[in-house]
Amino acid sequence: MTRRFLLLGSFLLTATSAWSANDLSAVDEACHGELEDYDVPIGPDLEAFNQIQNSQMLNHPALYMMVSSVSAPLSKGGRLSLELAQIPALNCMQRTVVFAGKLKSEDTNKLAVLPRPRLTVSLPPVGSVHGSLTLAYLPPIKFGTTSAHAVGISLSLHSRFGANFDLGLRLQGLTGRIADDIARNTVPDGPIYLDFYSPGVIGLGFHAGYDLKAALPGLAMYAEADFVNVGTFFVVGDDNVVVNNRHPFLGLVYSLGAQMVHRGIDLGLGWHHAPGSTYGGLRARLGYRWD
Repeated sequence: MTRRFLLLGSFLLTATSAWSANDLSAVDEACHGELEDYDVPIGPDLEAFNQIQNSQMLNHPALYMMVSSVSAPLSKGGRLSLELAQIPALNCMQRTVVFAGKLKSEDTNKLAVLPRPRLTVSLPPVGSVHGSLTLAYLPPIKFGTTSAHAVGISLSLHSRFGANFDLGLRLQGLTGRIADDIARNTVPDGPIYLDFYSPGVIGLGFHAGYDLKAALPGLAMYAEADFVNVGTFFVVGDDNVVVNNRHPFLGLVYSLGAQMVHRGIDLGLGWHHAPGSTYGGLRARLGYRWD
């Protein structure tokens, strides 16, 4: 009798576990362990969940593509550079939605680094106000399965206070497009459709630099704090459905870093972060500078 009860209890436990486990057929295999017992939202909670998940996935590329200076304010001459911006990968939960009653992983982690040429030129000074204009351009090229094309611009106006400190305002904007299979097909081995994503970013804030030439010639520290507004447009290629961004990013984005100039070689390295979002990463810049 005891053996029968033990067998019955084992059967019920196995059946209950199988019944309660999520359908992970549309989930990335690397995420099965994390999501197998996740409580799938239903009803009004489901709509709110998908809106939040979709918005953070739509905001993420716009934030890592936005233009930061990766340098102290420029007062004279110009600079031609190559920028390398780290693209932080979204974790399993951050790239998950609920579709057709089950969890679904989106294929967002396409690139680890965004390379981008940049040109910065100084503007004629007006009194004590110096300015510079930056153009950051990503030509229409393909990285693996991802096709990307983007252009960003920034205008910086600043003045020098004392012998070493520059402070001013900075206006920036960006537009572009990405084409790839991001919203994964839920049918195994089903056809691949390209999705279309277009970000729009505008920001205004402060830009500061501090010259440390007394400690090491050519060395400077920089900081930026921008109030940024993100807009996005995303079309799912499978069915041409437009996914609305119900929670576009609107808030602070800051940068902190250092710059070194020596015999025309201009190096920059800094941390770029949008608090309250999924984005935070390193940015490096290697360029040639002329006076």
